[in-house]
Amino acid sequence: MLKLESDTMDRDGLHSLRSVGRIEDGVWAARLQYADKDRGAKRAVAGRSWRSEIVLREINGKVRVRIQLSMSAREGVDRSYIHDRPTLVVSLESELGLWDKAPVAPVVTPFAASALLQLARMDGRSRSVVVLTETKDDDPGFSYTLDQDSLGPQMLGIAWVVRLSREETFKWTEEVGRRWAAFDGVVLVLRPGWDPIEDEARFHRRYFPDYINGFEHRGWRGEEAFRSYLAEQCVRDLCAVRDEGNAKMSFDGVLAEDLERQRGLQESGQRLPIIEEQKQILERRLQEQEEALALVQMERDDLQCALESVTEEAGILRVQAQHWQAIAEKQESSLPQEVEPKSLAEIGEWCFGLVTKIVLLPRARRLLKKGEYEDVGLVVEALKLLASEGWNYFAGEAGGRDRFLAKCHELGLDNKKSISDTSAGLEGDTYFVEYPHGRGEKRKLEWHLCKGTDRDPRTCLRIYYFWDKEARVIVVGALPGHLDNSLT
Repeated sequence: MLKLESDTMDRDGLHSLRSVGRIEDGVWAARLQYADKDRGAKRAVAGRSWRSEIVLREINGKVRVRIQLSMSAREGVDRSYIHDRPTLVVSLESELGLWDKAPVAPVVTPFAASALLQLARMDGRSRSVVVLTETKDDDPGFSYTLDQDSLGPQMLGIAWVVRLSREETFKWTEEVGRRWAAFDGVVLVLRPGWDPIEDEARFHRRYFPDYINGFEHRGWRGEEAFRSYLAEQCVRDLCAVRDEGNAKMSFDGVLAEDLERQRGLQESGQRLPIIEEQKQILERRLQEQEEALALVQMERDDLQCALESVTEEAGILRVQAQHWQAIAEKQESSLPQEVEPKSLAEIGEWCFGLVTKIVLLPRARRLLKKGEYEDVGLVVEALKLLASEGWNYFAGEAGGRDRFLAKCHELGLDNKKSISDTSAGLEGDTYFVEYPHGRGEKRKLEWHLCKGTDRDPRTCLRIYYFWDKEARVIVVGALPGHLDNSLT
């Protein structure tokens, strides 16, 4: 059992627990940092860590509890996770006899347009507002697109779910304008901080019935799949709201109070034991050494990336030189005949044989080594497709597009634009790569070959690329998994 007093504990470099405050003083807080671990069928992700914080404070004779979880990961590491009730919350309920006191009822409440506007613009609102509208006139009973009996309990404590009658949807449009209009079964989601005048519609969400009925998520399809996805998005909106004014219920706030208390004891002559002071000195020295080590590791990683880029470019130039020499001697070039790779890690080296047609950037090679996609053969066939029919299509060969798309269909692949220019600009460097190396120029990963929609890295394939018209090669910047964006 964890002692509720100031304490620090490390375990094998993977876990660290620090607690501050004293129960006698009516306040205690703890911060646990730990590496990602296996959870059911989902395997642990290397390079990803979690932080859990819990604060207990007595206020006016009642004990308030606050729990906050956060995740951090290095660039390129899988950031996907399952939204559910944290194990820490479940354990506290079981051990201490706590219960949820939700601010909303597990039902979908009918609202007037004026009341909805007041709720949506409420100061300090931390939950999204989900608005259901009646379906079209020719639908029997003027029902709603989502199952209200299931949606109400599912969104309890996560979002406010309301429904507008057909008459109230017209009043709503009069109140807020056509940009925020919702009719005929549309589901409108207004995120925290919504401003009907200043906000752009794309920062919130509007879903149409046809989209909902064909939605796929985590192996489900249709309305049930969409409800699960909607709950996850509302959890993300809730977690993104920062309570800057509640420092007393944060670990750092309690830590600051504890340090102030210790300084007060020292000034009044009640000095802390010498061993505690020495312990703090050693902890500071250890922290300095760890920071220095982290800096060295970062510099090592940067040098490794630079070395991989130079090696990559040298390999490309070497094989291209051989290719053009063969053309000069009127020798035909062909795809490599060596044994095909059996694992994702082998694909990077194997692709040097295709370098006259396609180029794998160092970022793509690193992601391959960490990839979890199970069908290695399909990844190989997709790259060969880009090096043959794909190259012919982008090079302008007559009928090349039809042959390329037909081969994509045969392999069960789709070739699509990866992301719009506007959306790509909002995602930082996720959809951009430095190309050519050393010039400081950025190129967008314009296209992607894709298969699967459930975002499971073991079954969902994405190959992001663009066509270099000047060098006449297809440049692959990321594979085999889905790149993150603000919608995912």
